[in-house]
Amino acid sequence: MFRTFDSIRTWVRRLLAGILIWLCRAVLEKEVDRYITETITNGTPSSWNNTYAWNARFHVRVDQPQQRVVVTIRIRLSGISPSSATPWVTTAETAWSNRFKDCAVLGCASNGYPILLAVQYVTSGEHHAVSLSPSRTAHMLSWGLTDTDQAHEAGHMLGNKEEYFTVDGVDYGPGRQPGGNIMNNPANPPVAAHYWLIQATVDTLLGINYSLSGGSTRSVNMPCGYF
Repeated sequence: MFRTFDSIRTWVRRLLAGILIWLCRAVLEKEVDRYITETITNGTPSSWNNTYAWNARFHVRVDQPQQRVVVTIRIRLSGISPSSATPWVTTAETAWSNRFKDCAVLGCASNGYPILLAVQYVTSGEHHAVSLSPSRTAHMLSWGLTDTDQAHEAGHMLGNKEEYFTVDGVDYGPGRQPGGNIMNNPANPPVAAHYWLIQATVDTLLGINYSLSGGSTRSVNMPCGYF
């Protein structure tokens, strides 16, 4: 009897292991298109005060065989060639890639999957059309060559709001604070909360919701652990 029970338990373990291996070979993909609004008040100058709206659009690929989450923003350029706009790719990808990881995939990786950003220039099928600003970055869809604000603007494309002045009732203080994150000061890196829409998309692809238990986006330098 005990031998029969042990045999069944061994069979179940092997079955579960086989299912897990099969699941961990999957490549899951999803296009994201989320409507975002923000209301700015207490702006300096007051011309900043307004309600702004845009669509956060990007593609998420949970690559189980490669153990990574790749977020792709496809951009159609206007008024500038891809070769001239090459620095924009470096600026955005460096700011957002390999800083945080997704821990919702613990069953397939002992320490989560790093989140990588890829900016691609396309002639059609774009998520966003970006024009060349004559001076500095004007807004999400107009980028300059003489600044490094493109990473901040990519943050809007990923669903993040401004974090300066007062936004939706939250007072963030002035912009470009020395210790401010990327949505306040483009020279600084993002924080885990800025990956919220990426994480929500991964959760949807995996059929789970870790956001209810504190989120599953961690620094690449922190162990995932369990929630």
